[in-house]
Amino acid sequence: MKNIFIVFIASAFVASCGEPATPVAPKTVITGVISNPEGNTVWLENYKSEKIVIDTLNDKGEFELKVTLSEAGCYEIVNGKSRSYICLAPADTLSASFDATKIIQSIAYSGKSSAFNKYLIEKQRNTDKIMTEQFDSLYYESTDTFLINAEVLFNAITAPFNNIKTDTNINKVLITKEEEALKYEKAALLLDFKYYHKLMTNDTIVNIDKILALTKDINPNKAIDLELKSYRNFLQSYINFHAETALVTDTALRSQPNGTDKAIQITIDKMITDPAVKEYLNMKLKAEQPAF
Repeated sequence: MKNIFIVFIASAFVASCGEPATPVAPKTVITGVISNPEGNTVWLENYKSEKIVIDTLNDKGEFELKVTLSEAGCYEIVNGKSRSYICLAPADTLSASFDATKIIQSIAYSGKSSAFNKYLIEKQRNTDKIMTEQFDSLYYESTDTFLINAEVLFNAITAPFNNIKTDTNINKVLITKEEEALKYEKAALLLDFKYYHKLMTNDTIVNIDKILALTKDINPNKAIDLELKSYRNFLQSYINFHAETALVTDTALRSQPNGTDKAIQITIDKMITDPAVKEYLNMKLKAEQPAF
């Protein structure tokens, strides 16, 4: 009996040694310090405004966010009302420090994948500058002049991508996502022309066919791209574009007190077929987000 017991223990030991250990997925870690924070928490948020991971700031404003990622993805880092877009890959170690009163102007990155996020924030700053100084005037122009000048300015905004798209230190998934993002940003700019041209000039005569021809290959029903901020902005531009068309052609709808909201809802129901995309847009509409 004693020998049987010893054999059993030995067999169990051999069996346990022969079983491969379950690999532990490495954490993606974001550290940093926030000056002038709003509240004492910081978190990563997805496109549904869900908090993926949250941390409490210490008395120096320092934080550490740890999250397990199965693939590269894009989120927003948030403190109070301050937020900035951030893209991460599995096992990244990234530092993101900022002044919460001016996050876009102040955020600074270092560490693995910082090159990509530095590019993103510089693009955001460049876009904000050009939008402030030049884009508004574009919406007063004729369709043909707008299309020419918009192309020049858009190329100026996106030119820095050429400096990072061949960087082998950057996760290839993030590069692919940015290539898609740039397509959506351009499409949003084009679709916005009809909407803002009318607001600024009270003129609804726009060559829609030329605009649609340049955006016909852009798919508004790709739930997989919802994490891209540019895609979500494109969706709102797309809905605005078609809702405005509905209001122009439907006098009864236009005269209703809540005609714009109804036109947006009609457009979502008519143009959006992907359930996840429709859920997101309805969520934004119910939350009365000002972007619509």
